[in-house]
This record gives sequence, C-alpha cells and structure tokens, in this order.
Amino acid sequence: TIQRIVQKFGDRIAVGAGTVLTAEDLQDVVEAGIDFVLAPSLMTHDMLAYCRHHGVISVPGAFSPSEVHQCIRDGADIIKIFPAGTVGSKYFQAPFGHLPLMAVGGIHAGNIAEYFGAGASYVGIASGLFRKEDIAKRSTAGMQRSLEEFTQQLEGAEV
Repeated sequence: TIQRIVQKFGDRIAVGAGTVLTAEDLQDVVEAGIDFVLAPSLMTHDMLAYCRHHGVISVPGAFSPSEVHQCIRDGADIIKIFPAGTVGSKYFQAPFGHLPLMAVGGIHAGNIAEYFGAGASYVGIASGLFRKEDIAKRSTAGMQRSLEEFTQQLEGAEV
C-alpha cells in the first residue's frame, strides 16, 4: 500500500510510515520509498543510522527526559512526545533548549496553538482532526470546517 501511495503521490506529498518497531520493518518501508518514519518508542542507534544513510527522516517516540536525551544523542531528526496530552504543553519548555519535538496524542484545534507556543516544532494529529460524526456521515463540509478551525488556530501561533 505504501509503495502504491509513493508511486501515485510521492512527487507531490511526503509519504511516511508509522508504528515501525524493528529494523526489518524499517528496511521494508524504506524500500517502499517513504520520506519519513515514525516509531512509538525509541529507535536503535543502527535504525537511526539506516535512516540517515537512506535520507529518511527519523521520528522515534519518547516520553521521559532521559529518552529525549538519548534520541538526540543517537541522531534522531525529530522526537515524538507521546502522549503529549498527558504531560501537557509545558513539557515542551524542557531544559534541553530548543529541540525538534513533535507533540502527538491529545492535540486538537483547541490546543494546537498552545503546543506551538510552548516550544513544539511539530504536531501529529489523528483522532483530533475531524469530528467522528462528520466521518461517519462522510460530511466533506464538516471536515472542511474542521480544517478551517485548525487554520484559524494556527494563524496566531508561532509555528
């Protein structure tokens, strides 16, 4: 599926793969042509080196300051803080200085500007993007309204 998406849309969008857990998973998605890879947890030093060698942006998951520090030390491009809603936006004012941190989990139109304002460089949004009823009804108008809400929230945020 990823390979078909890359072939059809890869010249217009960045294609990524998530929930990559092993070196074998990583090799499979890199061979499919992805631009970035996300993991729910730390990636090994070898996995991060593999990403660098193949020009793939690495986004390992971390939660504790020790894990964030290890990701930086091992050469991660972006560090996914998950679940960000559990630690709150103030976590992104960590004592590490400005780091390429991505807030994932609990991000929605009502708090996206708060996370960017606190220091997050990126956000990952899944269930917070569209209203469930709009998806169930296949309401493109409702989904468009959700995207407009995000745009309005971002206009005043430092991104």
